[in-house]
Amino acid sequence: MFLKLVVTLTHLAAAQDAPFAQSHVIPFQQTLNQAYGIAAGDLNGDGVPDLAIGVDLGIVVSTATAGSRLRSEKRIPLPCQVFDVAIADFNKDNHLDIAGYCPRQGLVLSMIGDGAGAFSDPRRLNLLASALSGSAPRGMTAADLNQDGFPDLAVGQLGGPVLLFGAGDGTFRPAGQLEAQSRNPVKVRPVSVIAADFNADGIPDIATANLVDDDDVSVFLGVGRGTFSPERKLFPNTRPYQVIQVDYNGDGKLDLAVGGSSDLILFEGGGDGSFRAASRTKTPEISLSVAAADLNADGMPDFVVGHYYGGKISVFLNKGGGALEATGLVYSAGDVFGVALPDLNGDGIPDLIASSYNAGSALIAYGAGDGTFRTADYLGWNRFQFAATPPGKNGPAALAMVADLSKWIRFLRGGNQETIELDEFPLDAKLADFNGDGIDDLVIVTVRSWRDHAEGDLGAAAHLLLGRDDGTYAPAIRSELRKSPVVPINYDHLIGEFRLFTGDFDGDGALDLLVADIPRRHLQLYKVTGAGEFVPSSALSAGGLLAAGDLTGDGIADVAVAFQESSLTPAFLSVHSGGAEAPFRITSRRVLCNQGEFLKGLETGDFNGDKKLDIVVNCSNEIRVLLNTPMGLYGAASIVSPARSRFDFILPGADFDNDGKADLIAIASTPPDSAPVLLLYLSDGGEKFLEPRSMRLPQGTVGLISGNFDDDEKPDLALMNALTGQAVILKNALPGRN
Repeated sequence: MFLKLVVTLTHLAAAQDAPFAQSHVIPFQQTLNQAYGIAAGDLNGDGVPDLAIGVDLGIVVSTATAGSRLRSEKRIPLPCQVFDVAIADFNKDNHLDIAGYCPRQGLVLSMIGDGAGAFSDPRRLNLLASALSGSAPRGMTAADLNQDGFPDLAVGQLGGPVLLFGAGDGTFRPAGQLEAQSRNPVKVRPVSVIAADFNADGIPDIATANLVDDDDVSVFLGVGRGTFSPERKLFPNTRPYQVIQVDYNGDGKLDLAVGGSSDLILFEGGGDGSFRAASRTKTPEISLSVAAADLNADGMPDFVVGHYYGGKISVFLNKGGGALEATGLVYSAGDVFGVALPDLNGDGIPDLIASSYNAGSALIAYGAGDGTFRTADYLGWNRFQFAATPPGKNGPAALAMVADLSKWIRFLRGGNQETIELDEFPLDAKLADFNGDGIDDLVIVTVRSWRDHAEGDLGAAAHLLLGRDDGTYAPAIRSELRKSPVVPINYDHLIGEFRLFTGDFDGDGALDLLVADIPRRHLQLYKVTGAGEFVPSSALSAGGLLAAGDLTGDGIADVAVAFQESSLTPAFLSVHSGGAEAPFRITSRRVLCNQGEFLKGLETGDFNGDKKLDIVVNCSNEIRVLLNTPMGLYGAASIVSPARSRFDFILPGADFDNDGKADLIAIASTPPDSAPVLLLYLSDGGEKFLEPRSMRLPQGTVGLISGNFDDDEKPDLALMNALTGQAVILKNALPGRN
């Protein structure tokens, strides 16, 4: 029988003083959200190409760090979804500037660079209403279209490209639209716009790839001072998603390459603005993006093609005469939107950058000079994990921050910050004292390649970094992890789907490591040797949400597993007891969430102060606390979400008011803007909780963890913000209770 606490919006509006106050901010890494168009140029004057990537609500600028794989990302916040980016010196001050195009909102925004990597506030230009109607077109290019010495822009709009003439100060004015003819009542929708001199007369020309019923390529030849001849049509006999200029046959005349539905089409240029279809090469998927550069140093441009589905990037080497040879695939972490081939590390070999609209990241793969690419890095991140020193330790808690697509970990203890670089992709981390010296150690689980893991070559390893007295860590001790049983899994649910748990699961008095391979529903226990290596022990086949701790009161760690097939079925809890003779035997089973509810979280905490771990479960619209009693788990308290909102996630119980009982923190999305709200429920004996104390969290909050980060014997909070790429420490502002 659950005792229910119903929270209303009135409670939220009349919340008491915020229970936490911001203490300090830790720069981490900029997430890319959905990543779209890419442009490359030296934005900070160091001679190395930098990147500008269009994302939701902004442009992310990525600059290189000398002597390291690490790059620095910062976001230029903008009020729209940036599909296209262009880099040019718009105000002729010898510093590169950035322009972004938001076709769905009909906005062009320009930012003036200072030559050191900083940019002015955006200057905004609203386009014609046609940009806001129907399916939004896209595409943008920068060139001096009217030959006045200042870069101009051409952007895709319904009906054809619109010309925007630069004033030389970073602002632009509309200068007319080039009409692309349609054989149908539906207007042409450009999705790619380029400018180049196709007829060698010294005047920029324009080409666009157009969708809707015509599915063609338009070519407009410049005749001087920003005017253009009537459109010439090319028909690639496929849906054209991108057009680029390239001299693929080395005759000194610009040709065109068009990425299509399932092919790459080359049009040979005649040098007079005319083109003829020359070759067609099949591609594995929709060819949404194309880039060309000499990848194998044979003097001929080769091609990479980004595919809309499956995270595939095809590499085609130019064999001459329009013949292209498919030589392999590069895999990104998500569906590919844009590709580019700048030389990012200054070795004279083109490198690959590919943006992913659904993985919140951009892949960087470094060219080897033979048409292949070396081990990739990622900008941005898709999933994120925190690890913190367990409660009750002496000194300020340590905090480790892991982004699953970046080969490094940010680490914080007190006021000291450290970055640990890795050669593999980290998926999760834990802080615990594995060697019994009273100092917490850091264990990190990594994979060599998420794609290899998906296809059965696990490539996973655990890295143990033993803690030192001075707060630093010894070099990592690497242990290969045992391969999980190979079962079909969805790539979308792979990255970050390893979880680590620590505890004495077999009762021998030593700390163990439990590695959960979530997609394959496999848990593997590892013992730690005196040399710091992990050796496999018992295993358990179980999947779902997991929590670990001594749930049976015998001093041995157990595992709680909550599983729900779908919201049409109930969610069940099973407790697998640890022990030396029969580890992970099922000792209890019960229903957690009912049919029609959605299981979203499982955590533990001693909510009634009896020194036994209880269980708390998030059923989306209701949180339930199950007290651990001699008669088994007892459903004691239930907290109903505020009206028209839901609980997004819950934290493990922690004693925020120092009264000896764990309290509960939940994050809820509330109307009208779905902004996250932190709700702190102080325990009133475990069978009921007090009315919540609340505080609004910033939009973009994606992670939260508790720990005593300021060494005042009260748990604080750390949150990660995806929009700012920062971790924020929230100091506990509660008075203690007796």
